Amino acid sequence: MYCTTVDEFKRVIDSTSIELITSDSRRVRPGSVFVAIRGHDRDGHSYIENAKRSGAIALITESFVDCELPTLVVPDIRHKISEVVHSLLDFTYPNLTAVTGTNGKSSTTVWIAECRQFLNVTAATIGTLGVLHLPTHTHIDTGLTTPGAVETQSLLARLDRLGTDAVSIEVSSHALDQGRVNDLPFDSAHFTNLTRDHLDYHGSMESYFESKAKLFEWPSLKCRIINIDDTYGRKLFARYPDALTYGLGEDSQFRATNIRYLTSGLCFEIHYPDGQLSVSVSVMGQFNVYNLLGVFAQLWFDGIPGPRIVEALEQLKPVSGRMELVDGHDIGVAVDYAHTPDALTQVLNSAAFHTEGRVWCVFGCGGDRDRGKRPEMARAVELSGAYAVLTSDNPRTENPELILDDAMAGFKDADKVNRIKDRAQAIDYAIQNARQGDIVIVAGKGHEDYIDVNNKKVPWSEFKAIHSSLSKRRGRQ
Repeated sequence: MYCTTVDEFKRVIDSTSIELITSDSRRVRPGSVFVAIRGHDRDGHSYIENAKRSGAIALITESFVDCELPTLVVPDIRHKISEVVHSLLDFTYPNLTAVTGTNGKSSTTVWIAECRQFLNVTAATIGTLGVLHLPTHTHIDTGLTTPGAVETQSLLARLDRLGTDAVSIEVSSHALDQGRVNDLPFDSAHFTNLTRDHLDYHGSMESYFESKAKLFEWPSLKCRIINIDDTYGRKLFARYPDALTYGLGEDSQFRATNIRYLTSGLCFEIHYPDGQLSVSVSVMGQFNVYNLLGVFAQLWFDGIPGPRIVEALEQLKPVSGRMELVDGHDIGVAVDYAHTPDALTQVLNSAAFHTEGRVWCVFGCGGDRDRGKRPEMARAVELSGAYAVLTSDNPRTENPELILDDAMAGFKDADKVNRIKDRAQAIDYAIQNARQGDIVIVAGKGHEDYIDVNNKKVPWSEFKAIHSSLSKRRGRQ
């Protein structure tokens, strides 16, 4: 039976009996509604028979299909499915905060949620680290920075059932371009920064920026928060002059001064519309000063007094795989997700502020992604003055050696580069050769627990490799 309206579809299938709505046929179980979406690489309509065999009770499709199951036909399904699924699941949206930008999304979203939870607001996040429901310590892996529209609605419905008051969401440029977050009534939107990434998808920085800028057109927004030290942030602010702004410059409404870089973290002054406050946090890097300013601005907009915000900030720890320190005894070791030229620059320059020794950088470039940024990443490491150890990082379907060749082209003095394809051996080389007081930055993978080789996820842990090498180092001291 074909339906052309959601109300008709709900009457036919009895929406209270829906166990799951999914666009992934592998997740279908008895009582599921399967959504067939045409993607860039696959057409969901090709998996309808699989969904039927797994117990699907109904379908949502973009075009008519020959099937006996109740079917809702939704033209332009990619851009309308979010609203359709929300209507079927019939839940109340929590307060939604969206964070977009090239770098800093994960730290900002997680820290907003952790501060809210500290301030007795039931909070959760959706992003690169998956779904985190803080009160119950529930974690759900999603595999994407921003899940598909169907999955996002299903996750929000689940968080609503858990009594969640506020959810902070990482919103990628792909998600905005593909309509994954359409119909979500975002209350606030953050812009962290914009630097080279995903040009294999967007084609140009201008197209990349415009995809990000779509978020700030959202009709439901009550607040826009923008880093105006960033060139593209300044451009965005020109469009929305009523936005809250942050940065290190005098014209930012939320700004930091007197930044002190300690081995244990950061100390600085925050200037905001209600005055000035001192903050001490156990996180490293100037880039995290920016992230913390964005968090402060959000909480201030939420109506939290400045001193209480500082209390919340001072209990924060590094987000998993984001400048996360490992006890190296006589050397510093930090794991960071930096995988763009700008992110590497920020991380390595910040590391230099936090140590009197030398900085080492173990890094690689992902396969099947923007080849143009590979030499730029190498150049960023070289310009930082760090000792470079070039290695493999998610080669996917490409030859790892050819990826390393692309990166090597960015070094002016290639003879000083240590090229070691095996990632464990590269990490070990840096740790064994570091001197007392040096810091080793292991960049690129962060929290990821795999290396993608030929589209197979081989189990991997930066932390296990680091601890193994540190044990070896201690054994020879």
